[in-house]
Amino acid sequence: MTESALNEMFHLINKVHFNGEISTIPVVWNSRLTSTAGRCHSIRNRYTGANTPTKIDLSLGIFRNENMDAGKIRETLIHEM
Repeated sequence: MTESALNEMFHLINKVHFNGEISTIPVVWNSRLTSTAGRCHSIRNRYTGANTPTKIDLSLGIFRNENMDAGKIRETLIHEM
């Protein structure tokens, strides 16, 4: 699955499950993630304490071992969102 397809999946999940309320952030494959399927990066506003997501990484190695199962990728992406 390409990163373009991951980002399309992000937009569809955002529309269906989150009413489009999540700001668009990149979703990328990360070959360095080996012990977790996904990770959401964020920055904290030092004045309000609010977290703003900046990027979602998905583990290339873990999902390759799962034969790039789209259902598992989708569930992980929902969790990270």
